[in-house]
Amino acid sequence: MPPNLTEREKEILDMKARGYETAAGILTTPTHKEIGEILGIAESTVDNHLQGAYAKLRVHDQTDAVLKAIAWGEIELPEYPLF
Repeated sequence: MPPNLTEREKEILDMKARGYETAAGILTTPTHKEIGEILGIAESTVDNHLQGAYAKLRVHDQTDAVLKAIAWGEIELPEYPLF
């Protein structure tokens, strides 16, 4: 049975999956604070959304959450950095 993630949970996992390229050309994952600033929500709200996604996906970390969300078709496999 699919995990039934909310749109916000999907959006945040997608941002984590895509990451971004730094000025030095290094691909990195955005922090909760950076995601919050982009979405206009608090860092703690980002954490709450991720914790909800982790529970629905039955995982304990970001990497497993992203991989499972892709496997379930909740987010797409990124082809390039988001920002």
